[in-house]
Amino acid sequence: GSEYHIPLPWRDGRLRRPPMPWINVIANERFGLLVSESGAGCTWSRNSQAHRLTPWYNDPVSDPHGEALYIRDESDGRFWSPLPGPAPDADSTYEARHGFGYSSFLCMGRVGAAHLNGLDQEVTLFVPPEDPLRILRLRLTNQGPATRHLTLVSFQRLVLGFLPQQPSPIQTSYDPDRDLLLARNPQAGEF
Repeated sequence: GSEYHIPLPWRDGRLRRPPMPWINVIANERFGLLVSESGAGCTWSRNSQAHRLTPWYNDPVSDPHGEALYIRDESDGRFWSPLPGPAPDADSTYEARHGFGYSSFLCMGRVGAAHLNGLDQEVTLFVPPEDPLRILRLRLTNQGPATRHLTLVSFQRLVLGFLPQQPSPIQTSYDPDRDLLLARNPQAGEF
């Protein structure tokens, strides 16, 4: 009815994906994002081509990630993506759901599996109707018997302009008063 459900089963040691990335565009007048069924995507401000915050590779074969989310289990150091990429967990099942104005990704750890043991994960991406924000909501539900000690790591390859450049002109700083990590591209003008 209102969502496209894309199951991503494991076969022959890898997640089976559609023949081409299935993309959802989520945007308001000032801000937006693209996201594929693997969780790969791009975020932009004002103009999706000229004012990218993160890169869009437009590679239908490998669907590379310029943005990623990882969870690490502090008890054994193992890590995985709650999204279907770039580092899916082999003991989990994944499903992407693209709806109007959002995309959700489900990752369910099999109870009794060696690693995740019943840790269900749901990631929802959306852009508010009026605000220039990309919101990622992660919901974790521990269905297993043990207490979990987890660390969440978010990665963004910053572009802050048209295309990624080598070497990167991106300058970063930290504002301790506001607890903010700031980034700017001096070559991007007012953007």
